This record gives sequence, C-alpha cells and structure tokens, in this order.
Amino acid sequence: MPLTNLRQSAVGRWFADLERREQRLIAGAAAAVGAALVYFAVWSPISTWAAQAETRHAQALGVLDYLRAHEAEARAAGRAPTGTTSARGSMLSAIAETAASAGIQLTRYQNEAGGGMSVVLQDQGFDQVLTWLADLERNGQARVRQLSIDAQGTPGRINARISLI
Repeated sequence: MPLTNLRQSAVGRWFADLERREQRLIAGAAAAVGAALVYFAVWSPISTWAAQAETRHAQALGVLDYLRAHEAEARAAGRAPTGTTSARGSMLSAIAETAASAGIQLTRYQNEAGGGMSVVLQDQGFDQVLTWLADLERNGQARVRQLSIDAQGTPGRINARISLI
C-alpha cells in the first residue's frame, strides 16, 4: 500500500518518467545520502561517545589504583591524633593574645587550608608589627610564611597581609 501511494505521488511519477540509467543514478545517490546520514547521525556519535567513555573508564581505574595503593596510608593518617584543631586553636589564641599585648588590632584572621593562619592588619605601626612578628617567631608560637606590607599616608603606618605557620 505505501509503495503504491509513492508511485502515484508526484515524485513517484517523476521517477517513473526517468530513463533506466537515470533511475539507477538517483537510487545510488539516495543510497549514498542515506548511508552518510546513518554514519554521521548514528554511527559517528556513538563511536565518539564510546571512545570518551573508554577514556573516562581508564582514568577512573587509574584513580582507583592510586586510592588502593595509598589506602593504608590514609587510614593510618585518619586514626593518628594530629592535634590540628588544638594546634590551630593555640596558634589563634597566641596570635590574638600577643597582638593585643603589642597594641596591634587584628582586622581579620582565619585558618588556612595548609594548617596556618592568615592575618590582615590595617593602619598599624610598622615597628609594632615587626616587633610582634619577631616575638611570635622567637617564642615558637608562629612563623611567617608570607608577608605583604603596604604603606599608609601617615609615615610609619602600614596595612599588612600575613600568612603564618
């Protein structure tokens, strides 16, 4: 039935009026277009997806191998008492107490991911800040990892960003 409808349509009549050689040529071109359509619309996306999935799988296996190789290390580190919280707490209290006794006002301070502290000072005396930092190091309470100092308009006054460990 559908083939009969196709033959009776305008396209079907046009195709039937063509010579046998032209019909073969049109049928071959249609087959080539159909094959290209199947390749580019179906095969190529599936093939690309499969290759990407294979790459992701290989990467995941690499991560799994790494995790398995370092599992014992991680478990031991998780069980070992590190005292990180208390060390950070004692560092924070040492920084706050020594800053207050040196007459330095801490604008902002926070824990850093690596286990240290980040401190921001604004409009503080240069000599006071350096003396305070030297006292922290001398007493073993903290050590300067990074220091950035900006001059203020008033001589001897500074803004500072300090990373302590």
